[in-house]
Order: sequence, then C-alpha cells, then structure tokens
Amino acid sequence: MFVKEPAKTKKNDVKKVGLLMPIKADLYQNIAEVLIHTLEEFDYETVPLGTKIVTCKFPLEFKEEYIKKYATRGFDSLVINGDRYFPYKLLHKYKEQFAQLNFIAHHESALDFPEANIITADYEKVGYLGGKHLLKQDKKRILFVSYASLSPELARSLGTRQCCSDEEVLTGIKTAIREAGLKPDIHIIRYNLKSPEVTTVEAQIKDFMSHGSCGIMAMGDSRALFAYHAARKLSLPFGEHCSIVGLFNTPWTQIFSPSLTSISINEREIGRLTAKAIYEGWKGRKIKVAPELIVRET
Repeated sequence: MFVKEPAKTKKNDVKKVGLLMPIKADLYQNIAEVLIHTLEEFDYETVPLGTKIVTCKFPLEFKEEYIKKYATRGFDSLVINGDRYFPYKLLHKYKEQFAQLNFIAHHESALDFPEANIITADYEKVGYLGGKHLLKQDKKRILFVSYASLSPELARSLGTRQCCSDEEVLTGIKTAIREAGLKPDIHIIRYNLKSPEVTTVEAQIKDFMSHGSCGIMAMGDSRALFAYHAARKLSLPFGEHCSIVGLFNTPWTQIFSPSLTSISINEREIGRLTAKAIYEGWKGRKIKVAPELIVRET
C-alpha cells in the first residue's frame, strides 16, 4: 500500500463564472455574496468583471472589445445584471461563444436569448404591492417617480426594449387601483439621477403634494429623497398627508426619517437561484421571484 500524491488541477479545468454586474452596490452586494459563497461549495471560481461595459460614456467599439475578450476566456457561465444600459446587441452577436448566460435582477433586452436563464423580480407584483399599500393608507392620488426613458436611438443601438421594468411596476399600480374599484389617478415624473434636471424634480413633487393628500411610489429608495424634502418644506405630516413607498429595500430606508416603507425584490433568493442555475446547468429557464413589502413609518 502507498499514498499517491494528489493530481494537480490544470488551470484550464477550473470552473469559472464571470460576474458582469456591480458587486458592491446596495442591492447587488447581497446577490454577489450569496453567489460567491454558494458556488465556492461547488468548486467554481467567481471572477468580477467590472461595470465599464454598461457605462454610457464608453463607445460601443470599446464595449465590443470587452465582450470579445470575455468570450475567449473560457467562462463556464456569465452572470449579467440585465439593466437597460447593457449592450444586448453586442452580446447577441457573440452569444454562441458562451457556455451559459444568466440575466439576473433585470432583463431589459429587446433581443431573444433562448438559451439564457432569466431570473428577475416580478416587477408587476412590485407595483401591485406598492399600490395596495398606498390605497390602504387612503391615498388615491399617486405620484410615480421613475427614471428617464431611453431615447429610441440609444435603445436601438443597445438592443434595449423601450418599455422596461418601470412600466411593469406602473401596470401593477394601476391593477391595484382598478381592483379597488377606482379610476387610476397617477402622475409620473421621470428623471436621471445624474442629470441637471434633478433640481426641478423637488419642485414638481412639491407642487403635486400641495394639491392634497397623496401617495408616492419611487423607482428606487434614493428617489424618495426629493419627496422627503418637499414634504418638509410644505410642513406636511407623513402618514396623514403623504405616504411613500421605495424599492429595493436598501440601507437608505433606515437613513431617512421617518424610516421608509420599501419593497424588497428578495435579491438573496435571486442569488440562490442563480447559483443553482449554474451548478445544475440550467438552459432557457425564466423565473420571476416574488417581492416583499417591508412596512415602516411611511
């Protein structure tokens, strides 16, 4: 009898997963944490790939070089935050070179990826939960604060659909209102957090609030900040005059005073299912994870 030295694993045999998503942002940090820890148990190496590919300031030629590079690096799987700024058209061009694609949290592609797994939140249910909460607070006038729509030219160049997850949230709010036997009375403000127009957003919200009791649904917790500013300038009491619902249940909810009611998209469950999709080798599955309303002081 003798003890044999263990065979050294060849570098090319290591199972690798590329994370084409933020890994430190409020929402995605939880997804990345679950992914990395779970996949470690199945001997996968997770490789953060940065977020330059989804930054608008870089030209498409630059982004294509990155996608070509990723296609030749032998990833067993690619995990993609499929938001509206992702260059779907370029990825579609090289999709056959990836063993597995997983779009998570969002999937705003106008192009078909039949082999890809799509694991997102049920955004229509997000809007439905938000709408039900506001109606329960007897708020029948509702303001939907969302992000600016993409220009048709930019949407075409990226391969992004014009009606993204925010439209699904809006549909859910309208469903909740109609179920209550009411006619939807929804005002919409769309803006980009990094654009100069944010200076006028607070004034618009203030004007909306000044016309009576209202509810506000923000597409992201940070977008609720302007509603807080407007309410304080008008000396309007939370709860009695206005109720606010955020989205993603980020640490912002505890920073605001009073604490913000928000909707969790259950990102840890999204992370768990994505890890399972990878180690079980799923192909072409579409899953919508149920969101959860977290009621706080608003």
